[in-house]
Amino acid sequence: MKKTNKENSQMSITTNLQGRLKNTSLKKSHALFPLFEAVINSIHACEERKDIELSKCAIDIQIIRKTKTEEELSLIKNETTKPPLPEIIEFHITDNGIGFNDTNLDSFNTLDSEHKEKKGCKGIGRLLWLKAFEQVEIYSQFKKNNTFYCRHFHFTKETGITPELPEKKESFDHNFKTVVKLLNFKTSYREAARKTTSAIANDLLEHCLLYFFNNSCPVITIIDNEMNEKISLTDLFYEINTNEVIQENFFCEKSNFKLYIVKTRKSIAHTIHYCAANRLVKKIDLSGKIDGLYKNLQDKNGKFSCLCFLSSPYLDEKVRQERTDFDIEEKSDPQHNLLGEPTIEDINKKIYSILENTFKDSIEQNKKLGQIRLQNFVKDNPKYKTILKYCSNLNIDPELKDKDIDLILYKEKIKLEDEIKKDNGNISSIPQKFSEQYTQNLNHYLSLIDDVSKSTLAEYISHRKIVIDFFEKAINSFKNEQSMDEYELEKIVHSLIMPLKTTHNETNFDTANLWLIDDNLTFYSYLSSDLPLNRCELIDTKESKRPDILGINFFDNPLLVNNTNEENLAAIKIIEIKRPMRDNYTIDDNPIDQVLDYLTKIRDGKIKDHRGRRVTSNINSPAFCYILADVEKTLKDRAMRFGLTITEDQLGFFGFNANYNAYIEIIGFDKLLKIVKQRNKVFFDKLGL
Repeated sequence: MKKTNKENSQMSITTNLQGRLKNTSLKKSHALFPLFEAVINSIHACEERKDIELSKCAIDIQIIRKTKTEEELSLIKNETTKPPLPEIIEFHITDNGIGFNDTNLDSFNTLDSEHKEKKGCKGIGRLLWLKAFEQVEIYSQFKKNNTFYCRHFHFTKETGITPELPEKKESFDHNFKTVVKLLNFKTSYREAARKTTSAIANDLLEHCLLYFFNNSCPVITIIDNEMNEKISLTDLFYEINTNEVIQENFFCEKSNFKLYIVKTRKSIAHTIHYCAANRLVKKIDLSGKIDGLYKNLQDKNGKFSCLCFLSSPYLDEKVRQERTDFDIEEKSDPQHNLLGEPTIEDINKKIYSILENTFKDSIEQNKKLGQIRLQNFVKDNPKYKTILKYCSNLNIDPELKDKDIDLILYKEKIKLEDEIKKDNGNISSIPQKFSEQYTQNLNHYLSLIDDVSKSTLAEYISHRKIVIDFFEKAINSFKNEQSMDEYELEKIVHSLIMPLKTTHNETNFDTANLWLIDDNLTFYSYLSSDLPLNRCELIDTKESKRPDILGINFFDNPLLVNNTNEENLAAIKIIEIKRPMRDNYTIDDNPIDQVLDYLTKIRDGKIKDHRGRRVTSNINSPAFCYILADVEKTLKDRAMRFGLTITEDQLGFFGFNANYNAYIEIIGFDKLLKIVKQRNKVFFDKLGL
């Protein structure tokens, strides 16, 4: 590598190759960029051939993969899954361009060379080779004074060019030929790079597509012998219907731009490709940038995506030396943009406007389909019905999944809630005389509160419907299949009502569903689920028995007792859940005795209120015992012996046991489903659920 540059200065400046490489950046996401730059060099070399047409020049890119050993091949044969692609370790780029003649070798040997400045080159492409590859080997045949010569050299980070002055020898092969071998693909870049031949071919075509648009490109072929694939970039380009390529010219802040809009029938993201010197520099995803420009647009020929390729002398001037971005401000700032140069934001706005006009019909059709999709979604999700009128400017992709639409509308609801909080300060300052504007603001504020509150209520009711449907499916699955673990089903039902091993302090009542049994449980002072009695902070006991669900409530102004404050009345609720269709209860093992035993242990342990005061008249504390179990024969026998009354539908029992001062109710699973459906029916009907 030449260590001095005397062309522009009389002072010699020493260049350190390793230091220069350290200060040259290459992101892992641009792992194939060194290959692309090598291909661009080959295109330039072909352009310098004046003796033949450019279209008769050829560039071959050979992908070299790691060859598998016989042991690895035998393992692959025994594998049932598809084996991974062999790793790419090298790329060989062969062209019949002008070659490494003395002028081009001198340019290669000079860092930051200006030799190809008119072609937009920055003179650092070969540095990128050594960022991703351990070494580069170059062989070139070229012509001088009607004689063909050849030269061969290596290029590495440690030694630079070896030999330092590659001599030229007369060649017996009288053809132009240059082979650049990018050797030993570094692991970090190899792992980040594209793996398949087709993906590499498509990315390369995208990188230098402007050469094809300008009809100034050699025949480029990618060869992958290991995968038995051969892809012509020219054939790939011809797959683009040139009748579906639109060219637009525009000015932005006095700079002129050329925009190619490609309508591709492949389902890919709409993208702007910012190019400089006929090659891709950066891509900008158009998703969410233009209302109606969703994943797919549609015309009479079917669905399509649009790819925009932008070029300009301004972009050529502003591209950074690594060619992965531009020295252009992202957003407009009049205070600092004294030169009046366009920003990325300015340029994008111009492109958005062009696309909106170019695909006006397709975009409007998408908007209409999006509105239909939104209306249909709200019909099935009425919790958003009351807020939809505040989202008149909301446009959605008609192909969005339900969960994505739900998230969008949820965010809109959050915005409305924030608006209520913001407006509250303005509305709360009541003027002495109501102006027309204040009245309008007040009416809007009250209407907004009403609609958002209705939406929240509808959301809660919709949640109840989902819980009931799930509860019903779980019960029916057990009864119909009989394959479900009966103990697991009992846990599912229990967890649905209240999560296991928790108390009211650990349970969010929005996620618990105590309303399935009794809406009043939500207001109890203490609740526990599947915890031993000695873990209950309000009961003084050593008992380890575990009610499925225990509720204790206190009344600061007790009823049914005297008017003194000497004691509080505690109400106790016990819920016991049994497996559906169980029919093996006995005198010693049945849920009625079980809940009464729990009740006795609780009262014997003495109950304390939330202030630590003991409740002395425990026997006076009313108790409600609910047993969730199907009324099969053995349970029916036990219920009748306890003097309980069977319900009219034969699906449960109820009664009051004076000795225990306890109301007992047995509820079958089918009966519980029937009750909760009836209790919520008017709400479901109102919402159309």
